[in-house]
Amino acid sequence: PKTKPAPREEYRPKNTPSAAYLPQLSELPQSIQARIPDLTFSSHMYSSQDKFRSITINGKRLKQGRYYNEQLYVNEITEKGAVMGFDGTLFEVDVLGQWGN
Repeated sequence: PKTKPAPREEYRPKNTPSAAYLPQLSELPQSIQARIPDLTFSSHMYSSQDKFRSITINGKRLKQGRYYNEQLYVNEITEKGAVMGFDGTLFEVDVLGQWGN
């Protein structure tokens, strides 16, 4: 009998590109931006130890490598925000910069 595949709970990037610059969400092509849900960040916990890092997006607490939905995931939590991934496209979100305004 066929079994249902387990839901994608965790993302472990195999080949994260080593780029000095990642685009901000607002710099992504409009066709991608239109598919990403509105993101409201209410908590950002950064630590030098990965296991203590977390971020809250739209009321959902996530750690690095966790999916927000089928296509959007938290690749890395940084000192200023997060590197997110959407359907294979990586981008940065400066959470602290948003709170400072």
